[in-house]
Amino acid sequence: MKVKLAKNSGFCFGVRRAVNMAIKELEVENTKGIYSIGHIIHNRDVVDDLSRKGLKVIENLKDVDGGTLIIRCHGLAASVISEAKNKGLKLIDTTCPYVFSSHRIVNSLLKEGYSIIVVGDKNHPEIQALCDTDDIVVVDENTDFDLVNIKSKKVGLIAQTTLPFNFYKKAIRAFLKKGFVELRIFNTICNDTKKRQLSAKRLAKSVDCILVVGGRFSANSKRLYQICKKINPRAYHIENSSELDEGWFLKEDSVGIVSGASTPDYIIKQVADRIRNIDISCKDKKVVVKS
Repeated sequence: MKVKLAKNSGFCFGVRRAVNMAIKELEVENTKGIYSIGHIIHNRDVVDDLSRKGLKVIENLKDVDGGTLIIRCHGLAASVISEAKNKGLKLIDTTCPYVFSSHRIVNSLLKEGYSIIVVGDKNHPEIQALCDTDDIVVVDENTDFDLVNIKSKKVGLIAQTTLPFNFYKKAIRAFLKKGFVELRIFNTICNDTKKRQLSAKRLAKSVDCILVVGGRFSANSKRLYQICKKINPRAYHIENSSELDEGWFLKEDSVGIVSGASTPDYIIKQVADRIRNIDISCKDKKVVVKS
């Protein structure tokens, strides 16, 4: 069985940077504790590894009186960062540069009197970190754009960094019809997202079965799965090799592997190796998995 790996697999630049920064800080002796509000990236295996190294994942700063706060890759709301500073916490900011760029754009537009429309998932930590004011409206794929009512005549439009570009174009066309006096549009979708989605489309067409390896709560991984599933019905979303089902490969000659931006190389290798072991051990369509 042929195993094909999509281009742009493994950690993206922003995730690799965040994990490396966290590991470096965890190697420094710290008696007051090192914390993150929420997971710094959306990958269970990596988060578990960082937790074993000493990172404490918390929901808020209520019971934290000292130590270090690692700002997750998706960023944190300005009000939370201000609270951390007031508590005297040391801050390690691992916010993805693409996400940070969105923050700069929004802050600049707000100072100039613009209302902001963000196209993305309101429950995603990136959007929650960004929307720290009432002057921001979030719309998603379930939104009826005709019902979006913005009183301001000056509007800025940005996208979640992991949003599919085709949907952003659809939103842009809808808001261009609104008749705003001024509509400033920013392409805040990161290049890595676009490249991964394009690679996923190409690979899904060329294999019998395709796996998306990524965290269950990873927006970009879920998006990759949706893209692959639409093209190839035999698409599966897994977090690691332990979730592989040998039955998926009984009648397949080729399998593709696509990874989310928060999936480390070693997990991708483990998945590929286990698939090859399934293939090697297959006799008369009776599969034995070598663990």
